Amino acid sequence: MGNSHSKSFFGQKAGLIVQSSSKEQPYIFLQCIKKKADESWEKPSQGEGKKV
Repeated sequence: MGNSHSKSFFGQKAGLIVQSSSKEQPYIFLQCIKKKADESWEKPSQGEGKKV
């Protein structure tokens, strides 16, 4: 069982993914994605969206 966690929140046009790599690390990653004009979502696995 790993210590990493991921939680996704989606609205009608945008989504937010919150990730933590470990319970011991004092930071989290935020990734924002949005819905494209063709109604599909940006794909983080293909480098789309913004990661902070």
